[in-house]
Amino acid sequence: MPRVLNCAALVVCASLFVSNVSQAQELVAAPSFTITDVRLQGLQRVSAGTVFNLIPVGVGDRIDELVVRSLTRQLFESGYFKDIRIARDDGVLIVTLA
Repeated sequence: MPRVLNCAALVVCASLFVSNVSQAQELVAAPSFTITDVRLQGLQRVSAGTVFNLIPVGVGDRIDELVVRSLTRQLFESGYFKDIRIARDDGVLIVTLA
């Protein structure tokens, strides 16, 4: 069952972090790019299929700051994750979940 987010969680949701990936670029200030691959990291209790069903983007889609915010919001609203980090490595969208 999804849980209700408080204001602090929404602030965290709006903040984007870079995971510990070499040469990863923060998406907040980055221009839009076309996704060549989506990499999920940190999955433990939730299947990759569930996450891919939750996120509104895939390979071939253009992504920008607004899309990243929407993606992050949808993942937090699912109630499955406490920490979500979004980064990119060239065209690879990296989603780290905890």
